[in-house]
Amino acid sequence: MPLLARRFAFCLLLSLLDVVVSSSAVERASVAEVESFEERALVLFFVSEECPIANRYVPRIKSLHEKYSKEGVSFKLVYANGDSTEHTVETHRKEFSIPIPALIDPEHVLVEKAKVSVTPECAVFVHEGQKNRRLVYHGRIDDQYVDFGKWRQVAGKKDLNDVLTTLLQGEEVTYYSEKAIGCYITR
Repeated sequence: MPLLARRFAFCLLLSLLDVVVSSSAVERASVAEVESFEERALVLFFVSEECPIANRYVPRIKSLHEKYSKEGVSFKLVYANGDSTEHTVETHRKEFSIPIPALIDPEHVLVEKAKVSVTPECAVFVHEGQKNRRLVYHGRIDDQYVDFGKWRQVAGKKDLNDVLTTLLQGEEVTYYSEKAIGCYITR
């Protein structure tokens, strides 16, 4: 086989493998995600491909993932808008270089379980006994966005970071939430 033909075949094989890997990285959401995790805590980040506020939070989301996944915290992105597809989610993850596994939640099973309504918004679940999981926090990642079109240069209160730090120090976290500012989740 000529060299040019071998290169073409190799490139074709790589592109096919990329499609297979990308497709398998996006799963359909189910309550089992919350009920079966084994790590110390599970953080769900509710995001959208089209929400500018959620997209501005991507660096912070990636930073939190990098910091806390080493400490036994599991992270998942949840795309809950009705028009999200495997293709749009994978395109978004590649565009922003997001290494976090993704779920698509068009039926809003995780939206309801996590009590969220906008993107970006997060939810933290912990173990309670051997089989039970409990929601301990849902809401904003931090307080950088005060309202639509109003934000601080630097976040003053880092809600998600504080919750995870408290959990990892072995302290009890009683349920609470903080209002998130962002794009409404649509069906």
